Amino acid sequence: MFRPQTILAFRIVLAAIGIVGTIYFGSQFVKEAVNPNTNQPYTTSSPIKNVIPVELETIFVVVMLVGFGTLSYGVVVSRSDKPTDFYPV
Repeated sequence: MFRPQTILAFRIVLAAIGIVGTIYFGSQFVKEAVNPNTNQPYTTSSPIKNVIPVELETIFVVVMLVGFGTLSYGVVVSRSDKPTDFYPV
């Protein structure tokens, strides 16, 4: 159905999306926590109504962990089907 390289690339992209989203919304959460009553110049309101940045950060952390988990699983599975003398000592 899909080649292993395609699935591996999808896992890398999924982990990268999680990292970028976590950094972006995490920094917004920290800025709002440090200065709760000021309007920060380089922050935007949440694109999803009634969702605070800490919830979005949590969602992206979960996406990042799923990406890393499936990536590591794919690497282990792809290496486990090779004979033991395949790897140099």
